[in-house]
Amino acid sequence: MKCYAFLFFILCIGMCYGYDFPAGIPTEIFGLVITSSMNLNIRHDIDINHPAITALPHYDYLVEPIAIGLSGTGLADIVVAQNMAYTFTSAYYGSAWHKANPYVELPFDDMLLEQVDFEASSEVILLVCRNDPFMQVIFESFTAVYDETEPHKVTVSWTTTSETWLSSFRLFRNHSNDPEQMEFVQFVQFVPATNTDQPHTYSFDDGNMWVGYTNTYWLKLMDNLNQGYFYGPVSVAVGSPYVPQNTVYSVVPNPCDKEFWCAFGLQDSSNVSIVLLDANNNVVKEICHNESYTAQRHMRRVQVFDLPEGLYRIYYWIEQVSGPFYAYGDVLIDREKSK
Repeated sequence: MKCYAFLFFILCIGMCYGYDFPAGIPTEIFGLVITSSMNLNIRHDIDINHPAITALPHYDYLVEPIAIGLSGTGLADIVVAQNMAYTFTSAYYGSAWHKANPYVELPFDDMLLEQVDFEASSEVILLVCRNDPFMQVIFESFTAVYDETEPHKVTVSWTTTSETWLSSFRLFRNHSNDPEQMEFVQFVQFVPATNTDQPHTYSFDDGNMWVGYTNTYWLKLMDNLNQGYFYGPVSVAVGSPYVPQNTVYSVVPNPCDKEFWCAFGLQDSSNVSIVLLDANNNVVKEICHNESYTAQRHMRRVQVFDLPEGLYRIYYWIEQVSGPFYAYGDVLIDREKSK
């Protein structure tokens, strides 16, 4: 009799653990800990390319999404344990998406999907993301305008016809159409979104643009946890085109204390070497050595807190197709005068 009881116990355990998500047992998968109120299995025919997921407005910009197809019977409560990396949890069933609670705030607690209906006439999909899959912004326009009569600003404007689950905008720019080198426009904090289905226009005057260049702008669209993606770009020429030439500019500040900036302009793409010499023409600091620079103006930050006070000379060597170009400049390290 004891033997039959033991076999029955083993059979029950096998039945319980025959499920991918046994009822009431926290189960780890893909770095997530998931607990269901009833037994569930994974559907391997459902993945991130399911039409319900690819139809999401933010699908192309999802960051490391995890999609799990599920099968079961009845209604289930599904809990995804607190996870600071995957902060957005939702489920698809009954031909509609349902958001977990909490959704638009950091999950300092578990994320709960209540009464997930496995009897509805559609697949059940659990979707966990690092950013919001439901964020959507529809643009009517995005423009950058430079007015010659007001030469100290570029007006950047954008109009949306609809915003959903958007937190804010951030503005970025570059003096070329290279998104890898774009920089955040420091004077633009987060521009709050309106999240309406009515047209809304935003505008910003950029007074720190590059004169003589085509300025290129991007918008970064931010969700409620400040995850986002870039929209754009839009470009505008500012002033007369800058004609590159070999030039060495005065360092600033001069005199200096702990650091200074040296600037130089190049006529062609060139290899540049810059050294700092003391009064005896000894090299005391190598600022750069045979580094490649494009044909434009460049700046280098030089820290001199480790050097004694005194007059120093900066020596520039620019190697280009037409032959080497040499130049000198002076800088005074005087910690008393620079205060």
